[in-house]
Amino acid sequence: MNLRSIKYITSAGILMLALPFAIQAAPPEGDFGAQPPMMGKPPQLDSGELPPHLQSLNLSAEQRAKITELLKTREPAMREKAKAGWNAHNDLRNLALSADYTPEKAKALSEAGARIMTEGALLHASLDNTIYNWLTPEQQQQLKQQPLPGPHGPKHN
Repeated sequence: MNLRSIKYITSAGILMLALPFAIQAAPPEGDFGAQPPMMGKPPQLDSGELPPHLQSLNLSAEQRAKITELLKTREPAMREKAKAGWNAHNDLRNLALSADYTPEKAKALSEAGARIMTEGALLHASLDNTIYNWLTPEQQQQLKQQPLPGPHGPKHN
């Protein structure tokens, strides 16, 4: 497992732990069951647009086509994991605000949500690794030197 994969899994775990506290601190207006707004603009796969971290790599037409096709085929599974993760979080919050709350039920929902987050992080890591292996050594070095994207854009450390 490379450093990037570890960072993604760690980030997913931290997000899973921090999200309930953030929601309690500033509950959203309106229907809590609605899907959260997208964090940034997703790539427009039909137009051939790639994620920002790949756009600066001077990809060949063949690499661009392979990556776009891979993103199109894996996107539905990744979207479903994201929805399942949001639903698991919603279930936990709804339990916390009900008379049915027990620590055992809360723990079971938390563990289910953590499994979903882990599976989603692994899907992302697998996708990233497949793309990484299609890059030239020079492109791989360029990618490694870029800041990792985060939920609000690239992180600058």
